[in-house]
Amino acid sequence: MEREKKEAESGECEQWARELFENAPDAIFLADMDTGRILDANAAAARLLSKQRDQIIGLHHTALHPPRLLDDVKAKFADHIRQSTQLRQGYPMESVVLRSDGREVPVEIRARAVEAGGRRVMQEVFRDITEIKQFGEALKRAESRYRLLFEEAPIGIFSSTLDGRFIEVNSSIARMLGYETPEEVLRSVKDIARDIYVHPERRAEITRILMSGERVVNSENLFRRKNGEQFIGSLNMKMIYDKKGQPSFLLGHVENITQRKKTEAELAFRNAILSTQQEVSLDGILVVDDEGDIISFNRRFIEMWEIPPAVIEARSDNAALQSVLDKVADPAAFIERVNYLYENREEKSREDVLLRDGRVFDRYSAPMFGEDGRYYGRVWFFRDSTGK
Repeated sequence: MEREKKEAESGECEQWARELFENAPDAIFLADMDTGRILDANAAAARLLSKQRDQIIGLHHTALHPPRLLDDVKAKFADHIRQSTQLRQGYPMESVVLRSDGREVPVEIRARAVEAGGRRVMQEVFRDITEIKQFGEALKRAESRYRLLFEEAPIGIFSSTLDGRFIEVNSSIARMLGYETPEEVLRSVKDIARDIYVHPERRAEITRILMSGERVVNSENLFRRKNGEQFIGSLNMKMIYDKKGQPSFLLGHVENITQRKKTEAELAFRNAILSTQQEVSLDGILVVDDEGDIISFNRRFIEMWEIPPAVIEARSDNAALQSVLDKVADPAAFIERVNYLYENREEKSREDVLLRDGRVFDRYSAPMFGEDGRYYGRVWFFRDSTGK
């Protein structure tokens, strides 16, 4: 009775093991250790190779791989079996199997030597890693694109520790700071606040802002180059957090805006000069763009033509024309001449305009063209020439 019970249990175990073998999601091959011939293969193995099971049984286990890899497969398996026997468990190796349709499939293999019915058998478990490989290749391409963007970006990109050491910088940062390479920056700059900021306390202020959860956007700071020269940089930074939500490192980019600030200052100075010249001029001055909108005028122009504030606020040249027609002696000729000049953009003009009250305005008009030949509008000058 006891023996029958054990035989029944043994049969159940064998059935259970067979079910596991057959229904395993990974391909499993059993090969004779002495001959290398495949003794059995499960359903997943048949699907992997796109073959019937009876087409697989009897093959040499190296025949599962492309012929070009034969020597490599033999060498790998010899070392693999030796190691796995010592460890009593298989460890992963990568290879390629050849399907019946000629397609090669990348696989991860775990093989180990086992005893089965007094026979030394090699158990090989193959896992299709096509998706993993594809993901890995996609990741490599993404990393390559990121690295290219990082290195070739025209603005300086960097990451740094919370306490003020660079982790990574791109080539633009190196050039901006006067170093030959990013590696030289990492070697030379030990303390960002002390070595880069002209006013080191600014770095501490920025860090406090970032630690509060806010970003730093277009913050203008004075920085120092390797040779001591100073430049103005527009800084943008954010905090990067780890998986636990704790501050990990700082990421930012900086742009050298020294020339832009210089240009802005020069432009502001020129505009101040032009504005002053307009306001102290004895002539009334009106500037109209190519869309017919008033973009500039001086007080003398308003006084001469007695332009209502509402018309000036509208910034419409047409509205301004309509508001002065009742002041000129010949409104039709006046408006016709103005329209002619707007239509003939390259023409200059100078003539007298007679007003109904007896005054005479000397009117001069010229087009405004840029260096590239673009038409920007027209400027009008009016001078009271009554009695001259």
